[in-house]
Amino acid sequence: MSAGFVDVARKLAESIGAVGADPLFLANMFAAGSLAEVPLNHVICTYGSPSEKVFLLVDGTVEIEKPDASGGLRPIALVQGPAMIGHMGAIDGSTRSATCRVSGQTSATIISLDTDHFRRLMGRPDGTGGAVRHLVLACLIRQLGNTNLTVSSLLDGMSEREAATETGTHPIQDITEKDLHLLQAVLRGWSIPPG
Repeated sequence: MSAGFVDVARKLAESIGAVGADPLFLANMFAAGSLAEVPLNHVICTYGSPSEKVFLLVDGTVEIEKPDASGGLRPIALVQGPAMIGHMGAIDGSTRSATCRVSGQTSATIISLDTDHFRRLMGRPDGTGGAVRHLVLACLIRQLGNTNLTVSSLLDGMSEREAATETGTHPIQDITEKDLHLLQAVLRGWSIPPG
């Protein structure tokens, strides 16, 4: 396994806030994919199309767009690498919920991983499976937080593009081990006292 994959895995875990995800195990996921330099303005996935791949944005920027009520695409986020994109369709079998295109000033370095392979990695009962599940959970928490910030920004009068730029490029908070234990408890149906 390449030391470069381990370094990128470490940066991705730190960027997303995946506390406790071992970079060596995450690097196994990277090694299972295909690395490519993707040109500026290239569409990596299209709204409504089958979710056949998960994308690991190693470096560069991807603009996420969703259709509005009139059917026109609207920017909802600018994601800077390292980041994971396209994992929801792999998790729930849905079609693409957004169009993603390489944006910014330069091309993007992206690792693409077949959805079936991603699911197999996520289901493994070992360190690799645990690290992948940990990463996915951290990504989902981050997306939810960023969505809340975007809605708040729009309510405060920002344009859609300003709101996407404001919330899509940085993790909103560090996710601690305590946060993950609390989430696990809630998902198991336990009631947690406030505070």
